[in-house]
Amino acid sequence: MRRISDRDEIFALLNQDPAWSAYPVADLEPGFFECCEWYADGNSLALIFKGLPDYTVLFLLGPCQALLREISLSPAYINVHPEFLDDVSKYYDFPDPLPMWRMSLEALRPARANDVITLPASRSEEIKALYRFGGGDAFARRQVETGYFRGVERDGELVAAAGIHLASRTWGAAAIGNVITHGEYRNQGLAAACTTAVVQALQQDGIHNIVLNVEQRNHTAIRLYERLGFVRHCAFLEGHAIRRQEVD
Repeated sequence: MRRISDRDEIFALLNQDPAWSAYPVADLEPGFFECCEWYADGNSLALIFKGLPDYTVLFLLGPCQALLREISLSPAYINVHPEFLDDVSKYYDFPDPLPMWRMSLEALRPARANDVITLPASRSEEIKALYRFGGGDAFARRQVETGYFRGVERDGELVAAAGIHLASRTWGAAAIGNVITHGEYRNQGLAAACTTAVVQALQQDGIHNIVLNVEQRNHTAIRLYERLGFVRHCAFLEGHAIRRQEVD
């Protein structure tokens, strides 16, 4: 295992699986890169991301047992493919991982978005207020400051929004997130309209590696994203884990 810091070298490793690696690719941007530690073992890669207030993320690409043997991080919020769960379980108690889909945009099939507006950072508190209906766990004002948030108003009130978790114009990757509709306005296509507008804004900026995460049991959201042109790229597991004190 070796620690690496050259962005081009890191990108080459991540580019083995661009859709799975879209989040860490965006972390190559200034302001995020300083929160990262990168470790490589052959073509396998581990990212420790310390830029969130509540937990530290451990992202894993490829067979990871050799990396996990040397990385003593605890607690950790792990993102890993299911086929490498045994590697993780050897070194971590990972009791309740959440089954997720990583979906990637194949070809946008846009929903009607005539009444969608751009949301400036000054409306961050209004966006945040929507998340009382669910979602927004990783929402931050700096995401709105990218200019990629879109919303729908009814009678002057913000009732739907969509945006990004991360976006990199330099490396051409983005993760859609923070999609929400007020409970009284659901089933009107507002989430689809907002998400369409976000994707179009990203594509206009030359970003084409566009992904999102969705729980495997959230069939309504999966159908929505599939109608827009996203496909299920891979299954993965995420959740909190604690390093085992003794490893056989």
